[in-house]
Amino acid sequence: MKKQKDFGRLKTERLLLRVLVALFVLSSVFAIVYQAVNGETMFMMRGFLFPLFLLIVPVFRRLGLGSCYRLMSMLYAFSLFAFTYGCVLGGFTGNLIMDKVSHFLSGIVFTVFGYCLYFFLAGRQPGGIRHKALLSSSYALCFSAFIGVMWEVCEFLGFIFTGHDSQNHLTTGVFDTMQDLICCLVGSVISVASFALYRYTKRKLMTPAIVSEFYEEAVEKNKRGKPAGKEA
Repeated sequence: MKKQKDFGRLKTERLLLRVLVALFVLSSVFAIVYQAVNGETMFMMRGFLFPLFLLIVPVFRRLGLGSCYRLMSMLYAFSLFAFTYGCVLGGFTGNLIMDKVSHFLSGIVFTVFGYCLYFFLAGRQPGGIRHKALLSSSYALCFSAFIGVMWEVCEFLGFIFTGHDSQNHLTTGVFDTMQDLICCLVGSVISVASFALYRYTKRKLMTPAIVSEFYEEAVEKNKRGKPAGKEA
């Protein structure tokens, strides 16, 4: 019964992933054509980077993570919003609210990814993803913070080399940068909070739901590492 339920869940999640990939490709192509027609060369050129995102699935499969549909779906959903809508269609240009929403979501996305990376590198643990929650949460937060900083560095370099002021450097300067980093931090904290909730209640909401699937598919099934001693 459990196997049938798991099979049905995987089938649904695989279908969702395919839908998101298709939406990402179609929307990216539309964005490129739209910006070309409107003479927005810089935005159009960004669009041609979309094939790089299609490497997510083959890279995951290469690493033996082909069944981590939730994580891949999350990455494509975020890419659809942040890359296609924000970077190619220019949805964040002059729209501070959407810009902050994107950074808030990035905090959630990259904290989840940080958890997954931690357990992928740590291997099997005696308590599963509940093992050493403080350590894994610290790692996830630091990873998300690092991505947040690198995001701002890339925006700054974009301003230096292309003149596109995505940081609103000329009008708000550091103020905007700090807002972005704070929004990312808030998203990260919420993501960690959902993990802490699972630690004490075993309710898999948001972050633990994705990380748990990743742990089962990428660590347990592939027998990465050896279980350490008893959980503290």
